[in-house]
Amino acid sequence: MSDEANLPVIPDKVAEKLRDGKDVPLEEISSAAAEMKDTREASRSVPLRGETLRPVSRAQANTLMTGNPEGLLQRGSVPRAPVTRRVIPPPFRRESISIRVPGEPQPQWHNLKASQVREGYIVPGVGRVVSIRTGVRYAEAGEMVPVTLHTGEAAEVKAVLLDGYTEADYHSLVEEFGSEQVAVGTDIVLTGPEGGSITVDAEAEVQAFGL
Repeated sequence: MSDEANLPVIPDKVAEKLRDGKDVPLEEISSAAAEMKDTREASRSVPLRGETLRPVSRAQANTLMTGNPEGLLQRGSVPRAPVTRRVIPPPFRRESISIRVPGEPQPQWHNLKASQVREGYIVPGVGRVVSIRTGVRYAEAGEMVPVTLHTGEAAEVKAVLLDGYTEADYHSLVEEFGSEQVAVGTDIVLTGPEGGSITVDAEAEVQAFGL
């Protein structure tokens, strides 16, 4: 350890005046030294963050404590006393690896028809889709199918919309198709992992995250 390391530390504001050849009263030196000590002690009370700390080698530790990489003290030198500091542990980070192969398509958000959504896709309001069910949507024939009566000559055909089917029309549907209802579309039921689901028309557009 060099002799300069054992010299007393002079506060910067006092050192500047001494370099300029100015006289510095003893009281000013004492006040500056006390201020420097308070600042140093205050900084030691501030906790350190674990992620900012880096390990040091034994030689580096010896140099910090004694000024000698081998930790040998010279005659008349005093080793620096260790200082304890409170350390805030770094935040926990779960280790992960990527198994994606370069060049393979990556998942991204798409606007898709509901019929194009696949299990594993992520859909707003559902989450990750775990189940997809398809069903036919029915409606009363009289409500969905317009009934017209054509009148007039061929050049002036008029279509008059009737109010609904007659009782004979309903019986005819039941006899021919077994129901008074007609299929009007296809519904897609998307179900998430917690049981939440949404029902949308197969041709309706939804946002989905996937390949």
